[in-house]
Amino acid sequence: MQLTDLRERVLGQIDWSPTRSTDFIARLDGFINRAYLEIFGRLPFLHEKEVVFFSKGDVVSTGTTTDTFAVNSTDDSVLERTIPAIGALATTTIETDNRHDGRYIELVTPRGDKVVRKIMHVWSATDTLGLFTYTRISLDQPWINDTDTGMTWRIFSPVHYLDRSTVDIRGAQIADQQGYPIQAMTQAEAERYGLFDIYGEAQGIPQRLIKGDRQQIPGPVAAPQVVSVAGAWTGPEPQGTFQFYMTYCHGQRHTRRPTNAARNVNIPLFESAPSPVSSSVTVSGANFVRLTLPNLDHEMGYNIQLSALPLDWSRCGFRKRIYLVRKAVVAGAAINIQTREVPELLLEVDADTPTVDWKGVERPDMFYRMVKSGVYQGFRVYPAPDQEYEWRLRVHYRPDLLENPADAPPLEESFVGAIIERALSFLYLADGKPDLSERAEKKSEMIVKQLIDSQGTIKLGPGKRKPSRIVKEVLPYPLPRRDIGS
Repeated sequence: MQLTDLRERVLGQIDWSPTRSTDFIARLDGFINRAYLEIFGRLPFLHEKEVVFFSKGDVVSTGTTTDTFAVNSTDDSVLERTIPAIGALATTTIETDNRHDGRYIELVTPRGDKVVRKIMHVWSATDTLGLFTYTRISLDQPWINDTDTGMTWRIFSPVHYLDRSTVDIRGAQIADQQGYPIQAMTQAEAERYGLFDIYGEAQGIPQRLIKGDRQQIPGPVAAPQVVSVAGAWTGPEPQGTFQFYMTYCHGQRHTRRPTNAARNVNIPLFESAPSPVSSSVTVSGANFVRLTLPNLDHEMGYNIQLSALPLDWSRCGFRKRIYLVRKAVVAGAAINIQTREVPELLLEVDADTPTVDWKGVERPDMFYRMVKSGVYQGFRVYPAPDQEYEWRLRVHYRPDLLENPADAPPLEESFVGAIIERALSFLYLADGKPDLSERAEKKSEMIVKQLIDSQGTIKLGPGKRKPSRIVKEVLPYPLPRRDIGS
């Protein structure tokens, strides 16, 4: 049953015929999605799935005692490692493809103290004579002593963050350890038993899973500005009418997903909630779309010049993502495509990119829809993984919203009645009819109870029913109440 059918079922049960304006349909869709998420959350057997998750304690660490960092003498917010172009100096490779952004680095100072800082961005540079290569790391705050040198280090992930669609973890095993089970516990329990190793210094095969904090990065507050500009449209994406959203993202997860090879976008470690939607823009003939975007480096203070240009200029590590909503296809387009009217990932640019000229070269990814939530639930493990492990997590997830009229909830017909009645209760309440709203809500509750009862019984024969034995979950405590992977 699609969203269009749900609309008709709801409207078919009310005793008046509302004007089906765009605003009313949008409001009705809101009621249906609100009911859908509520009913979906009430029936946990509907939204359980297995996911694969990879985790590692130290992502990368010091290779030798000569592989060290120092604080840059001109910018105390930048750590620097110097590698001579000539001569043997054993160093550990630190990738500069955003995979370490948003994670943490621990350094041992000349005084023997261990100091932990968040990594904003990692990049490499070469001196003007080509004698040295530098690995540089911009930090989230200035270093305590700008004369510190010779510091051994490790980059690590103290907390693993789950995908935003995950609501709860119901079971966990390490796949390559003969299904080694993981016991879950709260943070208070971990602290009481001395198992809360905040920086993951104790390492081995993980045995405990501990609920961590929630993480959310700030998002844009204004829609991207879009205009039609005279110039050649390249394609292959057909012209038409479009709207755009923008999000901010930081870091990169170890997992990758197949996507447009020309774009090769990875899944970020964190992504913000989206901006408001832009105004509609129509392009046809010799025209393309120009988007004007905010300078995020400036807003975060990474392009402030005092007496000299700082090393962390434009190195905040954040990036901007653009999502496209196709509203129409231009008449006579050479390629026949569908108009889904949902935000799909289009492209990703650096934080300081002021404008983007979209001429149809990049194509929206129909399998990567925009997620409106920007909250990530984290968890820790004890001990920290001593190598990369493959986890098998059984999770409860939050379904995608029904946005396109053809979107269909992953439910059997018997579950749809509860959604319709709950949507009716919201509609009646908004229309000032509390009695009818209460009646519809009670009917929805009754259907939900019947569905739950039907899942907890086994039929033995005609007219005979016997309660089944309910097997307890592997994990004794419900874990992350919001959203998977690190």
